[in-house]
Order: sequence, then C-alpha cells, then structure tokens
Amino acid sequence: MAEASTVRLILNFVDPQLDADEREDSAQRLLSQIKDLDEVESVERVSDPNPPDGNKSFGGFLAGALAANVKAVNLAPMLQFLGDRLAQKAVELEIEIDGRKLKLKAAGQQDLLSLLPVVQGFVAGENTPYNDPENLFENPFENAFLNALGNGSEHLFGNSDGIQHAIAPSALVVTAPTQVAQTLATTSPIAAASQPVSVFFSYSHKDEDLRDEIATHLSLLKRQGLITAWHDREITAGAEWSGEIDTHLNAAQIILLLVSANFLASDYCYDVEMAQAIARHERGEACVIPVILKPSDWAGAPFGKLQALPKNAKPITTWANRDEALLNVAQGIRTAVQRMAVRPA
Repeated sequence: MAEASTVRLILNFVDPQLDADEREDSAQRLLSQIKDLDEVESVERVSDPNPPDGNKSFGGFLAGALAANVKAVNLAPMLQFLGDRLAQKAVELEIEIDGRKLKLKAAGQQDLLSLLPVVQGFVAGENTPYNDPENLFENPFENAFLNALGNGSEHLFGNSDGIQHAIAPSALVVTAPTQVAQTLATTSPIAAASQPVSVFFSYSHKDEDLRDEIATHLSLLKRQGLITAWHDREITAGAEWSGEIDTHLNAAQIILLLVSANFLASDYCYDVEMAQAIARHERGEACVIPVILKPSDWAGAPFGKLQALPKNAKPITTWANRDEALLNVAQGIRTAVQRMAVRPA
C-alpha cells in the first residue's frame, strides 16, 4: 500500500429503523464531527443524481450519505472513529482506492470494527480471497458465512461492475447481524490460525512508556483474538523471573525487540533475550521484528539485517505524529500475524 494514496470513503446510513429525516440528521452530525479531523483531507455531502419529484428535498443531496477523502495510512483510525460514533446504526460503506472499489455493510460499531481486517487487506492490495476476482466464490470464508446466514443463496464475496462486496445483501436483515461480521472476523486470513499468535516484548524498563503505547495500538488485534502479548511486568509475585521470561520467550511466535540506546546498553536485553530471539528466528521457530523506538547506533547489531518497524526504520520518537508511527507499527505487526496465520503447517 502506498501510504500517500488517497482513499475515497462514502458512508450511507441505511438503518431501516430510521426515517429519511433521522438518517439525514445522523449524517449532518457526523459530518460536523469529522470535518476538522487531521486524518480527513476533505468531507462533503453526496449529491443525489436523481432527486425524486414531489418528495422531500435535502438540498439536492442523498439523505444520510456523506463522502470523505483520507490518506490510506489514516483509514484504520478513521474507521475506528466512525465505529465509536455509530452505536447500533446500520451503514453501507464504499471504499475506493487506485480505481478499485469495495462495498460492505455493517450493523453498528461491532460489525464495523470486525471488518477492519477486510478493509486493510483490500487497501493494501494483498492477494487475499476478497481481493482476488478469480477466488471470489472459491474461498474458505463462504461456507462459514452461509452457515451464519442460514441461507444458501447468498455469498460473502461478490463482484459486480468491478466492485467487490464484503457482506451479503441480506446481512442487515439477519436477526443477529453481528454474527455475520464475527464469522468474517474469525475466518479471515489473519484469524485462520486455531490459536492466537503469541507476541513477546523484549525491552528496557527505561522505555516502558513506549512499550505501553505500542501495546495500546495492538488492542484491536487482541480483541479480535488474533494475538496474545506478554512482557516481564506480568510476572507474578514470588515467581522466578528468569525462568518466566525464558518460558515465554521460547514459546513466542513473534518477538518484538524495542530498540533504543537503553536496549543496546542492557546486558540482559542484548546478551540474553536478543541472542535467544535471533537464534529462534534463524531456526525458523519465531519471527523477530525490531521496533525502533529512539535514535541509536543499532545498524551493526545482529538484528540489523531484519526488516524493522516503523516504515524505513524511522524511530518512533522522531515522527511528527507519534500516533501515526505507532499505527504503522501496529499495521506491520498485523501483516506479520496474517502471514503466520496462513503459512502452511
């Protein structure tokens, strides 16, 4: 995904319990909330190409619809922002990037957040079933989705007029619409593993604040059951700390090295945890990801040959927008989880 790419996002309130005036009011209030967000380049109402004669007019705009342009790197926080404000209102979304379109439906906040992996994969252009026209109806998601719907006539993925659809048209009339999105979330590529991916934090206690910030940005992965995360502050009183660390380090599937001068100066971080992590990485037992926290002379370290996060190994503390750096880290870890989940046994 080119982070500089602009995503066109069209949102339409379609909740059958809302009349046209209520849908319009919802769209107006949402527009006023998002127009000043840093993540949003522009936001506008959607023109009605065929305004009905004799019916109530909404100034030539579609009732309950608005469109926003956001940078691809900001799409995930934008959707999370929308989810926080949707409550249980049903919406349709159309996402367009680089001439590709994805349409989906969500019956409120929980559904929308469950669809984040689908949206992120689509925007990234990854070769996933929902992004590959040849596999749209030959994928492991279809049966699970049809079982959730109890309807053999609908498909989870479809392709019409060059637009890909991520939720069946009947999804909004299912008695428990969140069941549909939950099925999608638990059967998508990054959730394909039977157990969550275990993540281990190797860090200096002097950088604990940044470790906490990274953990916060991994919260959605945890909520989706895709990862578990562990660090040494979780050792209980009376436990033998080095044994606890060894146990979790040896079991971890992803090991995050939180790199700073403090990390490089720590004998335990460098000589014990990092050495053990690199050995497991070279044996193919774990994936080691250096996360560059602060500027330091790390390029010649044993992990210097590995792809680091954030983008271009730019230290988190040097980004103008720290949340953007942390988001980039979280997205990189999500990609690693996805590849691990679909890797053949």
